Amino acid sequence: YSADGSSGLTLGQARKKARELRVDVDHGSDPAGVKRALRESPTFAEVAEEWVTNRELDPNHNSHSLNDDRGMLKRHINPVLGHLKIQEIRKADILRLNRLMRGKTHARKYKDKKPPTLSVRINRVYERSRTILRTSRA
Repeated sequence: YSADGSSGLTLGQARKKARELRVDVDHGSDPAGVKRALRESPTFAEVAEEWVTNRELDPNHNSHSLNDDRGMLKRHINPVLGHLKIQEIRKADILRLNRLMRGKTHARKYKDKKPPTLSVRINRVYERSRTILRTSRA
């Protein structure tokens, strides 16, 4: 909506949208229900927190692995995906996360004083984010 309260649609566009919605309703769709479900769906950060909690309960995962997962979520994944609703996340969002990771460097500096780029970490962040999404949609 703009400052004057208009939606920015012309009258013709608004009528076309109304016709499309009417067709959807006639075919059994519930536009209000879809919006309500999206509004009530959890964010990626909420689902990730539940995922970590479930991994803590599994005796096959050690504390080092769990700390690494928490660190990846805190530093890399949640700043990019955490605020998004699970149902809204698309492949493009994951690819954007991957591109952002390619631009980051290690926090530590080595002998030559240049921090190396992240390489293995990119793949681990990618796989962790996909795993969390997979478990949320199962």
